[in-house]
Amino acid sequence: MLKQIMMMVCLLLFASTAMAASPMATVQTAVDQVLGILGEPDSPEQNIDGKFERIKQVVDAAFDYEVLSRVTLGRGWRQLDASQQEQFVSLYSELIERTYRNYISAYSDEDVVYVKETLLTEAGARIPKAEVETQVKARQGPVLVLYRLYEENGKWLVYDIHGEGISLAQNFRTQFEEILHRSGVDGLLESLRSKVASLRDGVEAAN
Repeated sequence: MLKQIMMMVCLLLFASTAMAASPMATVQTAVDQVLGILGEPDSPEQNIDGKFERIKQVVDAAFDYEVLSRVTLGRGWRQLDASQQEQFVSLYSELIERTYRNYISAYSDEDVVYVKETLLTEAGARIPKAEVETQVKARQGPVLVLYRLYEENGKWLVYDIHGEGISLAQNFRTQFEEILHRSGVDGLLESLRSKVASLRDGVEAAN
């Protein structure tokens, strides 16, 4: 299931502006663009690394990593001071980016069906939130994927992705809570640095 969630992160994070009129349009525009990129045949000029870089360039425009960080840590977020929060967001975002990078090569022409859009807040809410339901037509059967978004200054941003009951935030929350309880904030940040360094070394070794 983590593979499906990370593939959806990969698909989503190509929304260059995400200035669509609705959450559904935002997700559909983003996913359709990425499906086009991933469907391009590899070449010396356009290999997996090139596709990853094209996706990575626009991550910040489509995904709010600070909100995801808050959701992931929950109450634990308050244990970090401003500097530690900044470090956590930076390391966590790179961890996700380098993790979904490993799934780009696993893409195998899955189709995506856009099912419905549901508002999660009442009209006039200070921070409008919505959920977009999609279905990935995978070889092993359809996979339900839900995107959670919020609106800020007329722009819809994704802050979490759910795949069959497991969200991106939930996937990491248990790990982070255990480390935070056992080793404190410094231990959590050091663990993230180690994970990111390992992923960096893996990419360099592959190249």
